[in-house]
Amino acid sequence: MSYKHESRCHRGFNLRVWLNDEKNLTNNTCLCPPSFYGDVCQYQNQRVSMTIQFRALADSWSTLFAIVISLIDDSEERIVHSYEQLNYLSSRDCKIKFNIYLLYSTRPKNSTRNYTIHIDIYEKVSLKYRGSFFYRILFPFLPVYRQALILDIPRNDENIQICSNLQCSHGQCIAYSNVLDDDSFCQCDQGWSGKYCQIFHQNMCSSDSKHAGVTANNRSVCVCPIDKFGSRCLLVNEVCQMNNNLTCYNGGQCIPSDKYTLSSQSFHCVCRKGYTGDRCERNDTKIEFSFAEGIALSQSIFIHFIRIISNATPIRTTTLRTIPLKQDSITIYWSQQFHLVFVELLNKIYYLAVIQKSYSATTTKVRKINPVDRCQHINELFNETFVDMHIVRRMKYYHLPCQIYPSNRSCFYDNTQICLCYTFEQQRLANCFEFNHNMTFDCSGQSVCENDGQCFQDTPDCPKRAICICPLCYYGGTVSISYEWIWFIT
Repeated sequence: MSYKHESRCHRGFNLRVWLNDEKNLTNNTCLCPPSFYGDVCQYQNQRVSMTIQFRALADSWSTLFAIVISLIDDSEERIVHSYEQLNYLSSRDCKIKFNIYLLYSTRPKNSTRNYTIHIDIYEKVSLKYRGSFFYRILFPFLPVYRQALILDIPRNDENIQICSNLQCSHGQCIAYSNVLDDDSFCQCDQGWSGKYCQIFHQNMCSSDSKHAGVTANNRSVCVCPIDKFGSRCLLVNEVCQMNNNLTCYNGGQCIPSDKYTLSSQSFHCVCRKGYTGDRCERNDTKIEFSFAEGIALSQSIFIHFIRIISNATPIRTTTLRTIPLKQDSITIYWSQQFHLVFVELLNKIYYLAVIQKSYSATTTKVRKINPVDRCQHINELFNETFVDMHIVRRMKYYHLPCQIYPSNRSCFYDNTQICLCYTFEQQRLANCFEFNHNMTFDCSGQSVCENDGQCFQDTPDCPKRAICICPLCYYGGTVSISYEWIWFIT
């Protein structure tokens, strides 16, 4: 590769091709990226540029998905002009934004056609179909159409909507998951294609894969099982069969990496409950909480885990647990890093349960929570005039509670922050961080709780666990069963 004439190829790479070694004959050519073409990459391809982020509910935290993103037209053949296929795992990719280019099969594109973006979602292990999404190209006159999406993967128990407004010859009519009108499509049986599944097509995918469409050059779009790869799913990926299938320890599931995986490793391990680590080699941290007499326990408690990061906002993860009647202790197994743990009872009563300067994995922590560990609200520490001050003026006095009660004051809080008392150069000072006291109970708008039950998930963006908080006289996983005079929280 020559860098002498790098500007010659604009956005591409300048390559020197050897035509004859004996005569030392060479020729310079340009290797263009998909977005450009021409002798020196001087022309811009018509294309769809997508930035897409996926979100999955807690029931799909460890489910690997195969996602096929296609650019199709409205012809009778329903041609797939181009497509990209990626694997998505919420525990690994929940905050990743995927950048994708979709090119038209002709240059220039056929301006008489209407083009759409079609997205299919399958479970990678079982190849179970989860749903499809549909987005129109709203401004077809643009040479480059840009689309930014946040897509919620359908729930595991969500029924596929079968429709009847299309006459599918060899398939079934499926309603799109993201549209409220009659937009639907024909999901064709193996060996058939077209807008109404009316065209016979020689399926070139392997027998254990899924056929998801036909491209403009009459090639099959194949969705491979987890241990296969290639355009026709004929190649075997053996990375998870290394070391006698012990790539992941303690029963963890091995997942091969693909080109979109932002990792140097060739595989990723999804650990069973109770284990953590890159290869599931460590046990989760065990925390045993007990409560002293005099602490009025509620049946449900929030446990807030705080991870401190230098020069960054602390990361908070919350879980909701229940304590049976006549029991004053609870055991938690936790896989994520943490430095602080707060236990919250009803009516925003906080206790500082654990504080550690450095995180130590695979340990057992036994902690008895006493009344002195309670974090008081500033209303209990200052008068009304002080509390009504602006937060900027008020905070400069936040060291006073730590200095007035130096021996037994561990923490306090206001409406937006929690403060810890600590000793620095023989002085008691306060260290505060932002804390949202008002959590929402709708599971990002996808609550499945019935009978006015409240849905709670441990984090707003990457949930691992979601449960229903049942109203009086109801219980059950989705709060569908009534029971007289008893309040259950599941």
